[in-house]
Amino acid sequence: FQLIFPARDDDDPALAVARRVAGRYPACDILILTGCDDRGASPKVNLLRRMLPHAKHDVLIISDDCVRLGPQFLRRSLYHFRKPKIGLVFPPYVGRGERNFGAALENLTLIGLVGVFAPAIRLATGMATVTGKCMIFRRQALIDAGGFHAVRHVAADDQLLTERICRAGWKTWVTREPAHCIHQHWPTPMYLKRHLRWSAMRARLAKGAYPLEVIFSPVVLAALVAPLDLAAAPLLCAAACAGRIVVDAATLRILRGEFPRLRHALLIPAKDFLLFALWFSPFLNNRLDWRGTLRHIVRQTRLATPEAYHRARRW
Repeated sequence: FQLIFPARDDDDPALAVARRVAGRYPACDILILTGCDDRGASPKVNLLRRMLPHAKHDVLIISDDCVRLGPQFLRRSLYHFRKPKIGLVFPPYVGRGERNFGAALENLTLIGLVGVFAPAIRLATGMATVTGKCMIFRRQALIDAGGFHAVRHVAADDQLLTERICRAGWKTWVTREPAHCIHQHWPTPMYLKRHLRWSAMRARLAKGAYPLEVIFSPVVLAALVAPLDLAAAPLLCAAACAGRIVVDAATLRILRGEFPRLRHALLIPAKDFLLFALWFSPFLNNRLDWRGTLRHIVRQTRLATPEAYHRARRW
């Protein structure tokens, strides 16, 4: 196997970690790259395009910096490529390591969106919902889908690239072993910023499925129908909160092998209400902060600079 560590800037502090890894394992094929082609609107895809010409093998794995994978993950994932038409393999995601309020919200939200909602959408519609924190490609499938170049100007590069791979005749597969996303100390504003962006992407990618997110939150539904029967409202809301806590806690137990702490489990209803508030944001504003840069998100999550966006509206 080969490891490639990319960074946009030479002074990125993560490069020190990459160099320590390379020094510790001199027999491994490890390449460290800096700089990238910034002609694409997506900073992440710009780095992926920078790495691709240096990749030597026929199976390519991309993994975000917060992802931790088990020691058998690579072997077990490659097993699925014995089937000749499998072009993309990806794991379910589970957040862990929470030590503050924002990190607990993020990890609980990952359980709801990725561990519960995404599989339900796949069963109901057949559409694979992918979060690109860890994706395993067959090189030929990636080429047939147009490569990373095809998604260089969009925010939801993971989902759109998956759709292109499926249209090219390849199939996807979900592994049983999850990828662990480590969120320990997350500021709450960072949580809000991420899920404002994710809400905007989901609203533009899946207009039919996006309204279903409200249905998948019994806490919000109970609060909405409570005014119809004020006498039964307290019992209804309590039952909805308890049911939601049980479902999310059980999902967490299955995916990461442990129940949440009690104080974090009690945040689950609050998390649902917070996501419900963010649910309206795509209809009110299409601006987002993309890694410190202001962008407008438009059809199919295409990213536009404020200048280009306002120029297009004038036309």
